[in-house]
Amino acid sequence: KPEIEAARASISANMHRFHERSGGLLNSRLETFTGNRGRLDCGTMLTWDKPHCDIFRKFLAHQAIVPTVNELCGKGFRLDHLPLAIIQYKGAEGFDLHGGNTDE
Repeated sequence: KPEIEAARASISANMHRFHERSGGLLNSRLETFTGNRGRLDCGTMLTWDKPHCDIFRKFLAHQAIVPTVNELCGKGFRLDHLPLAIIQYKGAEGFDLHGGNTDE
């Protein structure tokens, strides 16, 4: 799909902005998700130079994504911090899905 290719191109152009989590910044405390390295993440993609930021801004309310997020997190999901672009190479730590709506 063109949107996926646009996101890949934007990430490739901004790899220098990604940082590997280590130590206390590792996400998961569950042994099941322990890896031999941290994941890479970046929380600035909404402010990248155009056109690289545009696809991530579009994803925030994408008609194909919102129903899936509603199903996973509950209707009325919220953005409670900057969205993160996450890269997990083989062997990287796992990720605990968290968040959800506050109405229940």
